[in-house]
Amino acid sequence: AEPAPRTVDDIITDPDRHDDAVHGAAPERRQGPKARSKWLCGSVNDTAAQIVAALFDQAEHRDPGHRRPWVVLVDGARHQIDLIKAEAQQRGVDVHIIVDLIHVLEYLWRAAWCLHDSGDACAESWVARHARVLLGGGVQQTATALDAAARAAGLRDAHRKGIDEAVNYLTGKAEYLRYDTALEHGWPIATG
Repeated sequence: AEPAPRTVDDIITDPDRHDDAVHGAAPERRQGPKARSKWLCGSVNDTAAQIVAALFDQAEHRDPGHRRPWVVLVDGARHQIDLIKAEAQQRGVDVHIIVDLIHVLEYLWRAAWCLHDSGDACAESWVARHARVLLGGGVQQTATALDAAARAAGLRDAHRKGIDEAVNYLTGKAEYLRYDTALEHGWPIATG
């Protein structure tokens, strides 16, 4: 895919900015990178290591000199990330590993339901605000804000489980949540 630089506003609209929507002057969103000549691979017989090797074979076939940036979108599974890093090191290629934004949003939604009643329309704005901070590079800021929200609401134990899981996920995957860098370079941030 050719790089397609974007900003946070191209991904998620600011829920607190109503002036453009009311006056019909909302800026047009820039589209992300468009994949072409896709090669898909999967298996129920081969090991994850074999599949990762096959994916790297295909990438090297397309870029034998390693001249382009290699971006790998993952769901965040530690084993998957470890296999990708090992294969990249073995082949002497730098890879940029990014956790698919959709997986991160799932954690934010679980956190939102700890603080909002089912069907509460405010939950969507809450998720959008935190997602925008993440997209801007504020992983630690988001984790801190989620924990503070749970404490402010007096949530304990199972009532804050979704928030605790989100905080742990964000802090544990922080190095792979550099959406600000990905957007600036025009890389994909979700598998679509």
